[in-house]
Amino acid sequence: MKRSDPFRIYERYPDQFVATFGKSGRPVAHSNSLRKLYASLKRQGIAPAETIVEKVPPKDAVVIY
Repeated sequence: MKRSDPFRIYERYPDQFVATFGKSGRPVAHSNSLRKLYASLKRQGIAPAETIVEKVPPKDAVVIY
C-alpha cells in the first residue's frame, strides 16, 4: 500500500482540517471546521476512529517541530 505524501496534503489543503486514513495516509475528508469535517466522514460512512485528523497550517506559516 502506497503512503500519501504529507507535503502534498499541506500544499493542497492549507489552513484546513484534514482527515486521513491511518495506514495509507490517504485524505478522505477536509473542511474549514471540525464539525463539517465529522459530518463529511459520517456521510461517507467512515468512523472517525479509523482516521487521523489534523489542522494543516496556512501556506505562509513557519512551523518548527
